[in-house]
Amino acid sequence: MNRSSSRTDGDLGLWAEPDWDHLKFLMRQVYEQRDSSRERGLAGSRTSARILWQRAASVAEARIRCALADRPADGTAAYEVARA
Repeated sequence: MNRSSSRTDGDLGLWAEPDWDHLKFLMRQVYEQRDSSRERGLAGSRTSARILWQRAASVAEARIRCALADRPADGTAAYEVARA
């Protein structure tokens, strides 16, 4: 974030202007290091697949059910409740 060009817009908080030099640096790095960039992108895709809203909602529901049932909220119990 380029602090010198930051501004405040009412209740929206702090907004920052893009750092174009940093963007150029990152784009050049992706272009020149395609293999490692591709690996990072694939790793990010795998990570985002694990944190979908549906999965997060299922985990939260299982933990709430465990808490309401006064059961231990270990991974196995939460998984069993989520499957029920």
